[in-house]
Amino acid sequence: MSQHTFEYGQYAILCGWDRPLQGYFLVIEDKDQDDPIYSNLDEPNPHPNVFDPFEAVLKRFGIVLPDDMLSALYMDKIKNIGNSVTNWGDIEALHNSTTQQSQSKMISIHKLDIDRGLAKQLDEYRELLETIEKHTGYFSTEQGQFSAMHAATLDDYLSHLYALKCEKSPNDNVKYTDLRPKPPFIKSNE
Repeated sequence: MSQHTFEYGQYAILCGWDRPLQGYFLVIEDKDQDDPIYSNLDEPNPHPNVFDPFEAVLKRFGIVLPDDMLSALYMDKIKNIGNSVTNWGDIEALHNSTTQQSQSKMISIHKLDIDRGLAKQLDEYRELLETIEKHTGYFSTEQGQFSAMHAATLDDYLSHLYALKCEKSPNDNVKYTDLRPKPPFIKSNE
């Protein structure tokens, strides 16, 4: 399991990727209380495979994670990291000092639908992979396993952008959209 620890004002936070359970976790403690004020174990889905629900929980406490930490958490999932501990220190001070710099680098969520749109991009990417596999069988071969991992990583990235834009996973209710499901030969990163 990867563990990311940090402080934000009166809160001490532990979060990360749980490799055996294949999901994220989050625990928030108030420095003035003995018991945690939030634990993912109290949730109906205690180990989601995206960090987004926990970002919403952190925002309820006024905590905003730096982009670097969100990227590190995402990479923990992609690389299926275990036995890793990172202490980020006091991120409230880091957040306050970088807020103005970050705002100029932010992309509006509405700009994710440039050109053909994010759903169309993801669908066409999956169609391309299916066509390659249908005509060559490459991704199912031993030589194609490395490429299948890269294809899965890119699909995960596009799916993450889709989830940010549409506020739902691209795999939710696929039968009600024009978005085809993730090809079975690249399911390894989910």
